[in-house]
Amino acid sequence: MPLADPSIADTLPQFHLTPLDQIPTIVDSVRNTYHTGRTRPLEFRINQLQKLYYGLCDTESIAIAAIAADLGRANFETSWADINYTKSELLKIIKSMKTWLADEHISEGIPWYLRWAHQSYLKKDPMGVVLIIGPWNYPWNLNLIPFMGALAAGNTCIVKPSEVSPHSSAALEKLFEISGIDKECYRIIQGGVEETTLVLKQQFDKICYTGNGAVGKIVARAAAEFLTPVMLELYVPPPTPMNIQRDTNFAPQRRQKPHHHCALREYRPRRQAHRLGQNPQLWPILHCSRLYSHPPLPRNPFHH
Repeated sequence: MPLADPSIADTLPQFHLTPLDQIPTIVDSVRNTYHTGRTRPLEFRINQLQKLYYGLCDTESIAIAAIAADLGRANFETSWADINYTKSELLKIIKSMKTWLADEHISEGIPWYLRWAHQSYLKKDPMGVVLIIGPWNYPWNLNLIPFMGALAAGNTCIVKPSEVSPHSSAALEKLFEISGIDKECYRIIQGGVEETTLVLKQQFDKICYTGNGAVGKIVARAAAEFLTPVMLELYVPPPTPMNIQRDTNFAPQRRQKPHHHCALREYRPRRQAHRLGQNPQLWPILHCSRLYSHPPLPRNPFHH
């Protein structure tokens, strides 16, 4: 497993904003490329995914150093949760693409006495131009996995990584350059609020957003102007479990303590909440608290 070398950290790719006047041109060029049908052949998609895989292998040390510079994350955690997981998903997509994209025979809805004369198939075609707006906490994982799915489906894509993690966003752009994937089909737009606002004013055929609910509303509102389907993965803050038998004054301070240096910790309160759900004295708190991000916990199955 490669480690983040300090010498690499000093030579990380620089973050540069995409000029505003170039954003509509980039979107139009990607759309024109889609209409040429270049991304439709299965062999082209597999070739692009293979290039992306080798690019992930070649830029692994850059990714580890960039994420460490942005988030202070441990090298092992980045390699496991961001890079290796993404590579594993990529290999699974390549292996399963022919099965996923094959036509499916449909017999439901057709009377049995007409099936000999009528055959229906579900044909899977790409949607068009896909916009992917990724978060900052898992810049490799949550940007690339939606991108790989859109690429495998035959779409052209524009990826907008988060400006909150600038080194990781610049390293993601470097990945596209080193991997050698088609620049006319897949582009990255860098920027903040102003650039994202201009991007959302362009027409897309699908928008994938991962982030908080406030920005998710803005994305959905912008997509509604063009009746664009949207896939939102919204972050809900994990709950802070409290024990009613103890002093709870420390709970607000613990909730405000940042954990972005070890992003995997955000899953721990959820598991702890499930464990505390076995305590009958905590059921009223867990069931009624608006901070609880899961559906109400069932009663203890071992107590009838």
